[in-house]
Amino acid sequence: MGALLVVALPLACSQEPQQPAEQKQEVTEAAPSAEAPEASESGKQPGNLKRHLRRPGPGGGPSAALLHAASELELTEAQRTKIAALQQLRPESKPEVDHKAFQTALAEGVKAGRVDEKLIQEQLDKGKEAAEAFRATQLKQLNELHAVLEPEQRALLVKEAKAGLEEQKAHRAAMLKRVRPGLLQEGKGADDAEGAAKAGAAKDGAEEGKPRLPGLRGMRGMRGGMNPLSALTRGLELTEAQQEKIDAIAAKLPKPAEDDGDSPIDRQQVLLDAFVKDDFDATKLDLSHGMQRPESYLSHINEVLAVLDAGQRERLAERLTRGGDRAQGFGRGGKFMGKKGMMKDKLKAPPADDHDDE
Repeated sequence: MGALLVVALPLACSQEPQQPAEQKQEVTEAAPSAEAPEASESGKQPGNLKRHLRRPGPGGGPSAALLHAASELELTEAQRTKIAALQQLRPESKPEVDHKAFQTALAEGVKAGRVDEKLIQEQLDKGKEAAEAFRATQLKQLNELHAVLEPEQRALLVKEAKAGLEEQKAHRAAMLKRVRPGLLQEGKGADDAEGAAKAGAAKDGAEEGKPRLPGLRGMRGMRGGMNPLSALTRGLELTEAQQEKIDAIAAKLPKPAEDDGDSPIDRQQVLLDAFVKDDFDATKLDLSHGMQRPESYLSHINEVLAVLDAGQRERLAERLTRGGDRAQGFGRGGKFMGKKGMMKDKLKAPPADDHDDE
């Protein structure tokens, strides 16, 4: 069961802490619905578990991770029914968001060189409302799961979860070793002398025989790692002067907690240490992911547009109209990286006979 949380726990809720909203939806002891995942007899993960936990929204976060793991404990029938009901709990209300209409309006503002401040504020308010509803559900699920489990069950769950976190740490460390020099968290981009030297020594940033990650070489981010403005301005071919101005704007964004050594895994450790205790109260914990949310660039979008020239704004508007990086394939299953994407041939290993003549 330790492997369950290797994927699950790093997806802790990314919303900022808010006081939990009142929940009218009560958890009943009705029989689990067909959609509720159940523990398999073999002890393996239920179907589509990784996909369920990876996506943001009401089905993710630390509560979903613990609920799925708890469902594979040795449970009484009453416990299993309550856990299944908790897994079906969703935010009572969700703001209406027309993402396509917002993207279209945003793209038009980008082309014109200025986005309507009212449009930005409306989007930010809806995002905050959704974050508060999501966090309230997380708190309810965590507190009620704690009440359902016996102390011995909680201890076993936490033990297995911490083992999963250790695996996640090792996996993350291995991934960082393969990141290209221009993306290292030390903040040294490919434009720096040392970064350029490293980039020349490791052209593809990947081990021999393994496919490289396309489209990442030479990206230059501000010191401290990636930020929303790095993604926003990707591929716009900024001049050195423009990049310095963008970095200055990015410095105004909320500082990621990881810069202070408070990583998502650290907060997950705190959650687990608290969950095993009898006096656990989820409302006292920070359930945020600790990373800057992509939407955080919106409050500074007009400052960014003032730095860009007309051609760069046109390219950015086109990308926003297509739905951003995810729609272009930088997200899972997208047009760029997906099975049918533009890079499908480059991501495939060459046929064995291609090497026969070498």
